[in-house]
Amino acid sequence: MAAGEPREVDYEPSFADGLGGKSVVPNMWPLVRKLVDAALVVTLEETAAALRLLAERNRIITEGAAAVPVAAALASKAGNGKVACIVSGGNIDLSKLAKIFQGELP
Repeated sequence: MAAGEPREVDYEPSFADGLGGKSVVPNMWPLVRKLVDAALVVTLEETAAALRLLAERNRIITEGAAAVPVAAALASKAGNGKVACIVSGGNIDLSKLAKIFQGELP
């Protein structure tokens, strides 16, 4: 975002793979610039903790990418005031989910 144009970034696959990619597709950049003010970064540990919390307290099983907004809110990275998180998507491998529930990172 700060570069003002699409840039390739380091990418390592993870259980939050719905967010992953090396760059924004160049044709999408004009739309992204108009709609997105900034980007937040959360760790895989914060994301796993949010995924566990959603399952334990709310009985919501979600994929890693869908837990990221909750992770940002819990880590106080989502700004001040009230925060609303859209949580959708349950596409997660059960063996990865089991490891996350056991406190491991798959």
